[in-house]
Amino acid sequence: MKTKFLYYTECACPMAIHPVGLKGLGVQVVIPIEDGPVEGDVINGCIKPLGADWNTIHLLGITSDVLAKYQIHTDDGAVIDLFTNGRMKVKWKDVPKNIITLKHHLSDYLYFREFLYFHTDDERYKWLETTPCFAIISMKFTLKNRVPYFLISYKAYAIEED
Repeated sequence: MKTKFLYYTECACPMAIHPVGLKGLGVQVVIPIEDGPVEGDVINGCIKPLGADWNTIHLLGITSDVLAKYQIHTDDGAVIDLFTNGRMKVKWKDVPKNIITLKHHLSDYLYFREFLYFHTDDERYKWLETTPCFAIISMKFTLKNRVPYFLISYKAYAIEED
């Protein structure tokens, strides 16, 4: 088994977390996804501000189940819907107390992986619908027009047969 690099992206998500309610032993929240560039070997374009993350933050396990839906518009005219499903775990015991000073990135203390599911009507990218794909994700905090944001960045890969 080998991997093929698809793209790198940085999604801007305002820290406007909207609680939805309780779900199991956690709290479900929605975080809007605004935009971001997509650059890679296979897909180039941008993420459109149409999507959101639906997170269930587990109160006891210090994990978060992440479901997201958003759309990529490629530079060559394709529209690709993307659904993700994954889990984020924070190693809180390792997070330095001065993390708030932004000398460290919280992503240094995360295990954050997602499966990627693509859908498109464009034949050039149709193969992504039947290919297992995943992303290795990191997160940092930033300011955009003086508003605090999460900057979710990740590298996306396809799993290829040998």
